[in-house]
Amino acid sequence: MVTEQARGAPLKPLEDTTPLNGAALDVPVRVGWLLRMARLTAGDAAASRLSDMVERLGDEGLATSSSSLHRLETGVVRDGGLVDAYERVLHLPASSLRAAVDVMCRAFPYSPADRDPGTPAGTVEEMQRLHAPVLDGSAAGHEWLAWARAMALPGNIGLPRGLSLDLFGQLLSEAGRAVGRGYAARYDALSLLRRSAYGGLVVEAVRDCVADPHVQVVNDPLAVVGQAVDDPTTAWALDLMEDQRPWVVQGACLALETMAEVSGDRGFWTPHVERLALAYNEAHPGTGPWRWLSHLMRLLPASDLQRVRGRLAHAPSPTVAAPDPANRTANPVWLACEQQSNQVCDRLGVPPQPLLTRLLWEIVAGGPESRASAASFLCTSIEPLRAAVADAVAEIAVTSPDPAVRERAGRRLVGLVDVRVPRVLTGWADDAGDRHRLGLLVSGVAGEVMPEHVLLAAVETPGSARAATYSAGMAAHPLLPRLAASPDPDVAGAACWWLAHGSRVRDRDLVVR
Repeated sequence: MVTEQARGAPLKPLEDTTPLNGAALDVPVRVGWLLRMARLTAGDAAASRLSDMVERLGDEGLATSSSSLHRLETGVVRDGGLVDAYERVLHLPASSLRAAVDVMCRAFPYSPADRDPGTPAGTVEEMQRLHAPVLDGSAAGHEWLAWARAMALPGNIGLPRGLSLDLFGQLLSEAGRAVGRGYAARYDALSLLRRSAYGGLVVEAVRDCVADPHVQVVNDPLAVVGQAVDDPTTAWALDLMEDQRPWVVQGACLALETMAEVSGDRGFWTPHVERLALAYNEAHPGTGPWRWLSHLMRLLPASDLQRVRGRLAHAPSPTVAAPDPANRTANPVWLACEQQSNQVCDRLGVPPQPLLTRLLWEIVAGGPESRASAASFLCTSIEPLRAAVADAVAEIAVTSPDPAVRERAGRRLVGLVDVRVPRVLTGWADDAGDRHRLGLLVSGVAGEVMPEHVLLAAVETPGSARAATYSAGMAAHPLLPRLAASPDPDVAGAACWWLAHGSRVRDRDLVVR
């Protein structure tokens, strides 16, 4: 972590110097980096000097100093109240920074405590205000999050079972379809509720979701399940590894990885190694379940893996080699991340950011999904950064010679897209290969309705049918009712699910004043 610099000296770049495959990240420096980037890239509200920020915060009635903000922006302290204040004075949408910080810190149990997490709702009138948009179905992400913070407080059990399940089901559905800043806020809200006294009902709502044979979005609900660890839920996640739907197996693996991370217990995997090995051996090489179960096997501590290594039936899926710490630029993937990071910084008008290079690596090549997800939350919380990073990740997903990198970068690109298809994918519908496959997915996330002939051709191609219905569902494609009548039960079921749940959810850009 950087130390406080001399007054007037250039800002020292922030960097996470922990090993790429190490046991822990430097979470504090990442929190500080996010706030610094928010300050420097806030458009007309940008404050190039900390003294400017001190003055603006003073206008808001918050007395502070340049040295205090320097400590905040270098990760020496974590202060939720100041994060909220940054959103206000930089004219950023509500919870855009706070949700990213809190999601990341909740994911890694060694994260610093928040010295100002906020004042709990303390009056009937305030609770009424928090409930109102949730109950009338109009809640944006930051409103869901404010409500969840109040509901998750110890002893604050105020909703009957049926209403709780209905509301949690709605929040789960919205989180799975949300894009942009509204996604992080909804995910954070669910994470809080999962760790609260309502946690069992959140799991029940997820069970109801997964029980639908044609459910189209499961990664986010099952990752939320993993935000807390208990024996019955762990057993259920293990059972889902045997589900016949490949996308449910993927979600189950994400749930188990999340449990292992948030528990902070290196012995988490030990009781389950035999079960994992059995599921791995039953997965056919080349399939999605094989790739995801290979991922879990790579997460095992060496002592656990050694117990079953000799009984594994086949080789794991390919992975991406981490660079030599002494010469990272000799690794072509790291070099591509560094080049793209520098281009992003040029585009934003900020100095080179070593930490951004690392975040790109974690998104496009890193192994743990928990780290890739945290990196994505950071990069999507600031709009100019999000758009530039989406272009960078898309470029690597299309141009990398490594198929494992193309697969990971492409899969993780989906969570970075908001209102625009990345530049390298412009014209994707008339292309083939990776550009066409990625364009098919991200066009729906961006809300673009693809040409009818492109959709119908993709639906009739087994390898792209699921991506095509996902894209059509997210974009509310006018052909969805026709697809719902398809003789193919998978296509019809997917279209019916989207018609029942709705399309992409994108919050209006409500700015805190």
